[in-house]
Amino acid sequence: MRTGIVFASAFLIFSSVSYLNNAYAASSLPANGQVDWAMTDGGPGGVPEILSEQSGMHFRISVSPQHLLHVDVVDNGHHVSDGFWKIGTYSLSLTPFGERGVFGADIPVQETKAFIHGFTAASSSSLTLSDGSKIRVSLAGSSVAVDAFNHYVDTHGIDLPPPFASTHASGTPVGITENTPPSTISVAPSYSEPAYQSSNTSPPTSSNHSFGAGWLGIVLFVFIAGWTANKWQARAQLKNAEKICIDLIQRHADALRIRRKQLVYQNSYGVEKTDKWEKEVVEFTKTILLPALSTRGLIHEWDKISRKIISALYGVSQQPIKTPDALPSNPDIYSPAMNPYDYERYCATLLRKVGWEATATAGSGDQGADVVASKNGNRLALQCKLYNKSVGNEAVQQVAAARDHYHADYAAVVSNADYTPGARQLAKSTKVFLLHHDELQGFADRIETESAIDA
Repeated sequence: MRTGIVFASAFLIFSSVSYLNNAYAASSLPANGQVDWAMTDGGPGGVPEILSEQSGMHFRISVSPQHLLHVDVVDNGHHVSDGFWKIGTYSLSLTPFGERGVFGADIPVQETKAFIHGFTAASSSSLTLSDGSKIRVSLAGSSVAVDAFNHYVDTHGIDLPPPFASTHASGTPVGITENTPPSTISVAPSYSEPAYQSSNTSPPTSSNHSFGAGWLGIVLFVFIAGWTANKWQARAQLKNAEKICIDLIQRHADALRIRRKQLVYQNSYGVEKTDKWEKEVVEFTKTILLPALSTRGLIHEWDKISRKIISALYGVSQQPIKTPDALPSNPDIYSPAMNPYDYERYCATLLRKVGWEATATAGSGDQGADVVASKNGNRLALQCKLYNKSVGNEAVQQVAAARDHYHADYAAVVSNADYTPGARQLAKSTKVFLLHHDELQGFADRIETESAIDA
């Protein structure tokens, strides 16, 4: 009953405010007669819910004891893990609940008005799923469903908490008993019956109009008071969510800088390509930032801080990486466990051992080359990839662009791993050499021998 009371209060408050602002006409059907949302009483003794079945999904708006409203989505088709529901100007992040294909969110008290307004005023909304698909969600009949909910509350005698409930002569609000735990009782100012001077004078009977006006005045008063009470808490939650995200970005700063360096490159025309890096940012957000907010009950703050946090992430990722000298390393000995910058220094060391001047460019804006080496007028640009999978086209594109930037005579990709067929095909057309690091010194000797013959 308590959850029913809370849910009823929320709907009555915000649907009444919507009436005042003419946001929707809850008593009218959609113009085309289509109804995609309906109210259900949830079975015998159940709390009313608002439901919809469309696009292979089941939507349910129900009670959240902590936040008034809760949204569930059960996905029967895509089996995705989460999504964003855009309703008018309101965006709601939906996170996983239990098994795959079930996700949802609590709607905070301070956001309930925006949600209800968008839900009842818009004709449709959009749901973007974690697999990238975007689904149109009709809102036809949503205002009728809210109206039906209000009618259910009126006709089923659901008691409202103070100050909505009338009081007994003893001053105990209706719906509150002596056994009600003190922590669950809402404190409200007491109201007394007016004194009448004559016994022949009857108390005035309120008309529907005056009752409605008084009700709406109380609703507005409670809404404003609630907003003020939640203002500082909302601000604290926002700051806390920002701090959590910034701390995580700083914790993973080195990894982000390394990944950006690996994934951003210039194509053959000198244009910087960031597609793969942008996907990496999305992956970091979904696997690191959003779960951290969700476990702390702050996922609803993401839409408010997302632009600031993503901007901070990009800023951190573009800062210089720690110089190799500051990293624990042994570039003279190859190990699959070495970090990517140790591997670049290892390749430079191999070239120096056969007489080349070689410099690893880690952290200095390498423009697609990890090592630049020269000997007897020959210049070589290398892209070094320490991988546990086959190296793809990206490395070939990077070093081909670096060859032009550094005015190098030769370009090669050096790796501990194999290369994909696509990488081999592209390397052939762009005249890029694909090497294992064990072949690097022999390749450098061949360059010197061939240039001597040509001379």
